[in-house]
Amino acid sequence: MRLSETIEVDRVFGHVELEVTISDDEVVTKFKVVHDPRFIELAMEGRHYLEVPYIASRICGACSIAHYLASIKAIENALGIEVPEEINSLRDVLNNLQIIQNHILQLTFLALPDYLGVKDFTSLLVKARSIVKLTMKLNSLILKAIKALGGRIVNPNVPYVGGFIKELSRDDIDIVRKYVIESRFVFNDLINGLKTIKLPSLSDVANNYLVLKLRDHYLSSGDLIVASDGFSFKPLDYMNYIEEVSSEGSNSKLVLYKGNPVHVGPRARLLAYRESIKEVISAVGNIDLSNPFSNLLAKLVEIKYLLETIPGILDNLRLQSTYEIEKPKVLSGEGVGVIEAPRGLLIHHYAIEGGRVKYSNIITPTEINSRHIEVSARELATKLLESKPVNTEELKEVLSLLVRTYDPCLPCAVHVIKVGKT
Repeated sequence: MRLSETIEVDRVFGHVELEVTISDDEVVTKFKVVHDPRFIELAMEGRHYLEVPYIASRICGACSIAHYLASIKAIENALGIEVPEEINSLRDVLNNLQIIQNHILQLTFLALPDYLGVKDFTSLLVKARSIVKLTMKLNSLILKAIKALGGRIVNPNVPYVGGFIKELSRDDIDIVRKYVIESRFVFNDLINGLKTIKLPSLSDVANNYLVLKLRDHYLSSGDLIVASDGFSFKPLDYMNYIEEVSSEGSNSKLVLYKGNPVHVGPRARLLAYRESIKEVISAVGNIDLSNPFSNLLAKLVEIKYLLETIPGILDNLRLQSTYEIEKPKVLSGEGVGVIEAPRGLLIHHYAIEGGRVKYSNIITPTEINSRHIEVSARELATKLLESKPVNTEELKEVLSLLVRTYDPCLPCAVHVIKVGKT
């Protein structure tokens, strides 16, 4: 038997294919990003450092806040700028709001149709009208909170290198808090319709993950990368352990950790910090975190946790002269900014000379997950073929469902392509 299929996966951000070749003795899978190449790093080179975060946020509309904040952090680390704890906390809240918004839209509009047997929005509205309406209401409230804190719902402009460009009053913070509390009530009505979805069974055969060490609470920012093998390293040392490799036929690189496939994102974060939020996990239900499909339920846990904790973080903020922009004492240096984006670990790396970026490199969650998707897809296809005769359409459906579980963001993945002679 020999079968070769290219599966065009829909309901993801961008264009991606999963190439599957089945022969008598093996299954070979290849994750191919076919989204048009973009040269973001090259566009940053030669730019003044203050321009770079605005360019970074344009990498992706869905992830613009994460790219913006990671870029700011990289620049601050390169130029030795330290900001007060209140600034870090407000940036965390802004990033957390983006995580909530990304998670709920992906769950309802991109993933849920798989589990309800529908293919389009009209059919989804007929079959799950209440879920759709609650999702849209929750999305609207979170976007209002994002705008109040970040200045805009996409491509924020209030956070800035060294601080914020706008002084946020207690009234401003209370507006954000109000929207979050309203969102919590909406989500409490919504979660019961989402947490009961029946996930396919699959054991992770490469359960290696990377997460950011927490500064204090779950999904707060930090300055150390932690791996599932217990090893941790400073972000500036990432090239010693994280390898970007080219993939033939794909407009994106793939990433290995110490030569092995690795995954990032909600499931990875829960695997690393499940003890600290075990009550929230229990409230959502029994989640098998060894199953890659559980990434979906992990998103529900994160939404619930963040909606419950953000108001307290905002209440405890001290707002005394924290919005004055700290100017750098030097205009040259090298720094890495790392953040937990909605889809997982995001790395921005810049070298700055005389105030201008001379080198930039960005590693996105989808790049990191790409090899892991291949490994998981191979395992899933192998198990299906061993258990029963599987037709081509059935195989395409279940593998597409797996890819969507990782929620790949392809505009992020094709941020740069190196061109050379072959």
